[in-house]
Amino acid sequence: MTARPHIGRGRGPGAMVPVDAVAPVDTVLSADTMDTVDAARDNPDGANPDGVDLRAVGPHTAGSDGLCPSSAALAGVRQSSAGLDGTALDTGLDTGLNGIGVDGTGGADGRMFATRGVMGRLAAATDWAGTALGPAEEWNSTLRMAVSICLDSAFPEALLWGPELIMIYNDAYLPILGHKHPRSLGRPFRQVWPETWEIMGPALERVLAGGAAVSTDDQLLLLDRRGYQEECHFTLSLSPVRDVMGDGGVAAVMATGRETTRQVFATRRLACLRELATATADSYDPWEVCTRVIEVLGRYPADVSYSVLLMRDPDAQQPVLRPAASCGLAGDPRDIDRLGALGAEAPLPELADALFSGQARPVRGLPGRFPIRLASGCRPPASAIAAPLAEGCDGLAIGLLLVGVNDRLAPDDDYRDFVELLAGQISTAVVVARAGEVERARAADARYRALHDGLTGLPNRTALLDRLHQALTGARGDRPRRVAVLFVDLDGFKTVNDSLGHHAGDDLLREVAGRLRRAVRPGDTVARFSGDEFAILCEDITSASCVEAVAERLVSTLAIPRTACERTITVTASVGIAVSGPELSDPEDILRAADIAMYAAKRQGRSCHMVFDETMRARARRRMRTGNDLRRALVTDELRLFYQPVVNMAGELTGVEALLRWQHPERGLLEPDAFLAVAEETGLIVPLGRRVLEMACRTAGRWAPKLPAGVAPRIAVDVSACQLADPRFLSEIIALLEATNADDRYELGLEITESAFADDVPAVTAALRDLCARGVSLYVDDFGAGYSSLSCLHRAPLDGLKIDKRCVARMTEDPAEHAVVAAVIGLAHTLGLTAVANGVETPEQLAALQTLRCDLVQGRLLASPQPDLPAPLDWQPIAIERC
Repeated sequence: MTARPHIGRGRGPGAMVPVDAVAPVDTVLSADTMDTVDAARDNPDGANPDGVDLRAVGPHTAGSDGLCPSSAALAGVRQSSAGLDGTALDTGLDTGLNGIGVDGTGGADGRMFATRGVMGRLAAATDWAGTALGPAEEWNSTLRMAVSICLDSAFPEALLWGPELIMIYNDAYLPILGHKHPRSLGRPFRQVWPETWEIMGPALERVLAGGAAVSTDDQLLLLDRRGYQEECHFTLSLSPVRDVMGDGGVAAVMATGRETTRQVFATRRLACLRELATATADSYDPWEVCTRVIEVLGRYPADVSYSVLLMRDPDAQQPVLRPAASCGLAGDPRDIDRLGALGAEAPLPELADALFSGQARPVRGLPGRFPIRLASGCRPPASAIAAPLAEGCDGLAIGLLLVGVNDRLAPDDDYRDFVELLAGQISTAVVVARAGEVERARAADARYRALHDGLTGLPNRTALLDRLHQALTGARGDRPRRVAVLFVDLDGFKTVNDSLGHHAGDDLLREVAGRLRRAVRPGDTVARFSGDEFAILCEDITSASCVEAVAERLVSTLAIPRTACERTITVTASVGIAVSGPELSDPEDILRAADIAMYAAKRQGRSCHMVFDETMRARARRRMRTGNDLRRALVTDELRLFYQPVVNMAGELTGVEALLRWQHPERGLLEPDAFLAVAEETGLIVPLGRRVLEMACRTAGRWAPKLPAGVAPRIAVDVSACQLADPRFLSEIIALLEATNADDRYELGLEITESAFADDVPAVTAALRDLCARGVSLYVDDFGAGYSSLSCLHRAPLDGLKIDKRCVARMTEDPAEHAVVAAVIGLAHTLGLTAVANGVETPEQLAALQTLRCDLVQGRLLASPQPDLPAPLDWQPIAIERC
């Protein structure tokens, strides 16, 4: 198969541009093109062996690459001296005359049309004397050569000769002509294609007047080739044919075209389907789906003149269609409502047929059968397609999509496929939206049952805690509000249960629930906790007295007499009150305080109320609050890491230490001294340390790749003895390093307090050895505080000693402390460990550490802890004055 030069691309659909403005590319002819042409040549009457009329062959018989060569391009394949820029065909034409049956003297030898397919035989049988071209034997060499090139081409080509643009075309051009063939042969282009002259005429006249070749991609043309005007698109090339035997002027235009209608339609319809999928992806319910679908279809009037989406009424006993949405239509909305009728009065029975058969059905004879009016004011199309949506549970479609077919489109298989794809996509979106509705309803029911007591219908403990949490959250706003919880326990309920039975007990609980609702203020929440315990949440408390008034009403209204075995049992209530405040801001704390007050009321004699004493053990409550707040901080975004650089004596940044801070919502930014002791006592130190390690490693994993090449900084994290004893500690560290440091871009350092080595715990030592084997560096933190013996230094695989900052702080003032620091540095160097001084605050301390040849220093003199890691530009030496 012969390669052909590229004819040039237009600057967009419908843009005629000079061919020589585009770079050439190599393309090949498609197999479909060759099969079509071979079939045409083998069947002079236009019918192939399979019985297909070649004159009615659809579009796209040209190459599949979207490019069509001009006649000059094809001549360029045969004679390399021909070009695409519209220049005259040179003497290369004469060189090829004998090969195409021309004697070069102006006469014909009878072979010009031979073996050139259907059109060759038809041209040979045509009496050209009756045309503007005159007898064939009088044709000049340029015309003969141009006709031969045209007929030999496997691409759709038409030679438009002379000022009248007389048409001669090849076999591949026949599908474009449709019913206009064969009477188009030898007739002027304007007579054959009058409907295109407004667009094509100026371009043809420019080329004929001596202009350069022009081309266009996906040019829109309205062609009448099947008895009606249809929308067609073509990639066209118009090339000048020059009279090389005469004055060199343009004698004709060689028009090469490949129909791209199908590709243009497919692209446009694919865009519609994509937009439809995007628009309906997050629809809340089926009606929102319908609205969005119609909005999208309304933006594609070329394919969808109008559309109506009809959905089945799920509540109707018999199938009934209800218009859900429509676009492109005007007129009385009641006319659209009539489309849903499916019985004998149905205006369009095809809709019922499509619904019950589950197959798309054409609807013809519009608008005579139904008053269709377009919003654009144009004449409504004569046909439509009704496509069913997906099947429902009863086997019938859940709805229909009615699409008006533009009269300029052929309702072929491609169009029907497009409409069915639309219906399928709409079906999916509707089904998903309905499933979402069902799921939301189930979730709402499940949530109601999860948050309410089945016996009394009151909110349960979970619901009350949730509302209490919301109330407390709102109370922390600009206008602080107080809330109160009243904890109610029935006195004597067990006696009723034991004497009268559980049914009587259930009846009593329902009666208590009703009385509680009537006794509280509007807006208060009454909940049943368990058994005979109830709780009331009162918001917007202005004073303690108003809460006590509610409690007094509760005590009074819950004095309920019951008779059993000729004995009257009076059920009463003991009520405990807890009011929120600085010391009671956690839901569980308030409930616990109210419960304590309730038991105090029982001890007081029952059938009374007591207010929780907020003066009791204020310090203990503060520690309890810190512990509870710390639990909350572990699951919220209150924990922070600050980073303090560690530098060597040359001022070079070698790493950072991650320092924990707590951004307390009320107390502000807290340092570890304010909460670590509570964390140790409550056992929160392990999850707290786990959270710090995770934050530090993930931050380092994002930070290290941004640093200069070859820099692998160390990020140090404090670890407690409790963490080392945790059996999950080692596996969690390994998982973190695999997730954040697979390429060893940073070094993790663990700083362990001396107290961790106070007891010789084999599990701790084994964990340290495993960590060391995995590249984790280990440092003894606060060394010199006196918690451990020196024996720990050879038992554990250590990398360094970090001198206690209290020793560093006093080393320039106390000779003893200076001696301790010097001893620690000397010990570290003797053991081959790194000595790190923490808490360097003054130039004098730094100078003393330089003299003692300390390896690394850290402190506010050099850099204060910052919430962000050092940027790449910060990896520059810090100026440290040498002693």
